[in-house]
Amino acid sequence: MFDMTRFHPTRWIGLLFLMCLSLHEVQAQFGQNAPSQSKRNERDGIARETPPPTADPEMTKFQQLQDQTVYKKGFDKRRFFFGGDLGVQFGSLTAIDIAPTVGYTFHRMFKMGISFSFEYFAYNYYTPTSVERRRYFIYGGSVFARFYPIKYVYLHVEMMGLNQPRPGNDKRRWMAYPLVGLGYNQPVSEQAALQLQLLWNLNNSAESILANPIVSLGFNIRP
Repeated sequence: MFDMTRFHPTRWIGLLFLMCLSLHEVQAQFGQNAPSQSKRNERDGIARETPPPTADPEMTKFQQLQDQTVYKKGFDKRRFFFGGDLGVQFGSLTAIDIAPTVGYTFHRMFKMGISFSFEYFAYNYYTPTSVERRRYFIYGGSVFARFYPIKYVYLHVEMMGLNQPRPGNDKRRWMAYPLVGLGYNQPVSEQAALQLQLLWNLNNSAESILANPIVSLGFNIRP
């Protein structure tokens, strides 16, 4: 069983950050060791640089950018992506869920980002003599990493922290939710893509409010 009393979210965040730095070091090392085409051209008396491999003409700019990020060096604002999820439900149970996301593509196979979560719930609580309308808020954030072993299909690891009320009273506490699963990006235009995720919550404590599996549909956009 996952023991939440011994869990420290900062350890997961630090681990993801070290993974990111390690990947950058490996990429830089390969770039230094690999002989560049421009140097070979200089030896042959040709003063020009070889452009990146030609992209598939049937690919959209969104797809081409994902393929060519590995050829870019240094910071590039085009590697940022924005998006999130939005869920709304009305009736005897009212639920509004907003989760904006921002991330950065460090490599075409590796991305990291942060997400914020704001949830509002209202429901009817029935007593023998009356009906009471109860309302509460849940808020928090998360850090995530995505690894793409296959184009547009990624493995997702996320550590989420939510501030939520305790069952049966108004006291609040922070709860940690480690999430793992799969995701898929489907480009719909040159700058946008739909995102489908299937995640599993590893926190199986009695106070957990996330039921398994967690299915979400969102979107990503690029500058």
